[in-house]
Amino acid sequence: MSTKQKTRLILFISLLVTTLVLGTCYGGLRSICGPGVNENVAIFLILFGGVVFFLSFILLFVHEQKFYFWLRFAKYYLPIAAVLILLSPTVDSSILGFDKEFMTWVLSGIFFIASLGIIIFKRRSLGRPVSK
Repeated sequence: MSTKQKTRLILFISLLVTTLVLGTCYGGLRSICGPGVNENVAIFLILFGGVVFFLSFILLFVHEQKFYFWLRFAKYYLPIAAVLILLSPTVDSSILGFDKEFMTWVLSGIFFIASLGIIIFKRRSLGRPVSK
């Protein structure tokens, strides 16, 4: 399978997951993802699905090496982020308030910014000729 096909597959799966979660959780079936039931899982899937969709669209237009570098980053980051979100408390009454929703927003933002950084800076390093 070529890099473009892998990118299109990731693009399709992230779009499918995001639309399915939006359709089932916020389209009338409130009992599945209602407040306090599975809403944190739905927010996680929607945020990370949207970010992965946007980034995979960008990755359609980059070189194969950049795609594999980003994929290597994503395959380690996403499981660690999922574990951190699952381990965070549902409601936190401390001053900082690190609950599941806050952790989801922060970690998806970090993933987006880090992925854009990888794509941009890897682009610059791949474009330069090797000097001896």
